[in-house]
Amino acid sequence: MLNLQLENFGKELKKAGEDMVGESIKAYNPNAKVKLKLGERLKQSLTKVNKIFGYVMELDSEVFENYSKAFRRRISDAIVGGIEADSNKVKELINGFEFLEKDPDFTSLIMKYFLHTLNVHSDFENLEEEIEVTSFNDVREFRHLGYYLAKSCADIMGNEEGISFWKRIVALQHRDHKKKVESAMKSKEAPELTMKERGDKYVKSWIDYGLADFARLDIDDHKVLFRFDICLTPEAMKDLNDPEWAYLSSCYVTDAPEFNYGPQRLRRTQTLHTAPFCDEFYWDPTVYDEPEQPVLEFTEKLGKKEV
Repeated sequence: MLNLQLENFGKELKKAGEDMVGESIKAYNPNAKVKLKLGERLKQSLTKVNKIFGYVMELDSEVFENYSKAFRRRISDAIVGGIEADSNKVKELINGFEFLEKDPDFTSLIMKYFLHTLNVHSDFENLEEEIEVTSFNDVREFRHLGYYLAKSCADIMGNEEGISFWKRIVALQHRDHKKKVESAMKSKEAPELTMKERGDKYVKSWIDYGLADFARLDIDDHKVLFRFDICLTPEAMKDLNDPEWAYLSSCYVTDAPEFNYGPQRLRRTQTLHTAPFCDEFYWDPTVYDEPEQPVLEFTEKLGKKEV
């Protein structure tokens, strides 16, 4: 059966008239330097916390207090020493943030975690200040924060119920993000690009950021296949020693059944959290409905030899 799948997929590729070896790119660089504006980057993390707290409250207000305590314990345990932070200096960033505005100590705790994990020093006097961090620490701060938000569900509910609850939170995230995407598409704010053109943009940003070693294959202008051999997200989460929840709090967000909307679709078979490589298959839903996923044995060979 596998040989037949490979043969059939090979015929499809030959019809496309392309060189189907694909290209292999080694760009993984955890020490790549990233320059960020202090206030903008901090607001990303503060926004993430405030939104997840809002979803917990929306789903079950009775568990909110215990969830909040569990998250604070986790983020407190993650900080060893660290620089004290004054939440009064970021009032403009949390304006309208229901769960942070009324709790200055909580905001200060997140700010302290932020500085500690990014390994930067700031007194937050100038939110326009430019900070330089490594790509590894940039990913680590944001992904660990997501992990603590997700794992706190298991802390108060147990693993299986916690997973179910977290997946409901992810569904609500997509509910809200979908509205923004659809609004942008209607107003023509979203550029009309082929998947190949989108792939070009992805690759440039991944290389600049030092994100991953990967292989790429443009099957045609509307279907693109990637294989990731090493990537910052799973690497920055390995120290958590919890691949199940590392995946659930990061890559699952784009594997969730509620995710595929907008001008592109994505499907994975496996990720680097639990497998030797990750396959990402993107396609344009206006051209293809539910295209067949290339088999893993095919994807594994990309960029290595003729497939």
